[in-house]
Amino acid sequence: MYNTSKIHAIIFDMDGTVLESEGLFTLAEQRLLRDYGVDADPDALSVFLGMSEDDFYPQFIKKFKINDDIESLKHKLKNYLFIIMKSHLKYIAGFEHFYNSIIKKNHLKTALVTNTSRDIVMKVREFINIDSYFSVIITPTDTSNPKPSPVPYSYAMRELAVDPSNTIIIEDSIVGIQSALASKAEVWGITSTMSREDMASFADNIHIFDYYTEISKFLEKRV
Repeated sequence: MYNTSKIHAIIFDMDGTVLESEGLFTLAEQRLLRDYGVDADPDALSVFLGMSEDDFYPQFIKKFKINDDIESLKHKLKNYLFIIMKSHLKYIAGFEHFYNSIIKKNHLKTALVTNTSRDIVMKVREFINIDSYFSVIITPTDTSNPKPSPVPYSYAMRELAVDPSNTIIIEDSIVGIQSALASKAEVWGITSTMSREDMASFADNIHIFDYYTEISKFLEKRV
């Protein structure tokens, strides 16, 4: 099921995989919806996890019957998000130790591939030292198609000068897993935002982990 090739690079999704931020997006979306008289349960917002802006806003407007334009929604949502991020943004538990004990120790290449817009990523860089961990960061601005297209991950591999057969991609959402699988790299899921059962029911050709400590143990013989 899994190849045994030597690993040269690990590519990560950002929200929910490296950063504990999916919940922050949900909080911002809930605050925004209250401005329009809508009380939304977090489960009702889970369908938007991993989406690009181009997909998110039209579907968000349609689902909640919001009578406003996309640019206005973007401005309001990002204002809420930046306020929340400033005090609550942090790394997923175990990521920093995983980076130092596995990636840095074994001189693996890294990249970050996200559907989050470049302006939000720039704010993330103000709040947390994410550039310390990634030599390449790919946002929707950098490629012709966002996830679930394989283009962003394929582009990241070209930038790192690595082959899919020597690359692992770590993802937490359906949209991201679709993109990663289509890129032909080896795909691992982390259950920070989805249950193990839901992830397994979507794709049976990925390995699924609950914590970075599990990923570390599994990787030891591959690096």
